[in-house]
Amino acid sequence: MMENPVMNCHVNDALELINQAEYGTHYMIIYPDLDTLRELYSDYIGKQIKENNEIVLINPFYETADSVRQVLSKKNNPEIDVSKHEKEKVLIIADSLERYFGDQQQDDKSFKMNLVNYAKQIGKNGLSILGDMGAYPHKSVQRPC
Repeated sequence: MMENPVMNCHVNDALELINQAEYGTHYMIIYPDLDTLRELYSDYIGKQIKENNEIVLINPFYETADSVRQVLSKKNNPEIDVSKHEKEKVLIIADSLERYFGDQQQDDKSFKMNLVNYAKQIGKNGLSILGDMGAYPHKSVQRPC
């Protein structure tokens, strides 16, 4: 079994590593602030959709699905036509708290498998998932009554 070292790198370096990975590889990315996260996911999503011909599922936690749409729609991202890509189901933006713990939780695995099958059906190279795991510690925090 190969050990994977913890790396500290800039957004472009992180994207380069992720883009060289084989399908099925998982990465945990720890980011210092939302601006860095936004830069990372907007660059990544644009590249996966346009250059790598993939479907992208993003499950944000620390921002809303609408704020992700706004970030992706900014003028510096002309290659990402959010409404077109969402209509074509090439880009799926769904709140991680709802996906992982809400009503949609029970069918999450089948939902992702359906996306993989849909990607094959429409000639895409694969599915990339950006899931913010912040929902897990949020749900595990004991709240006073």
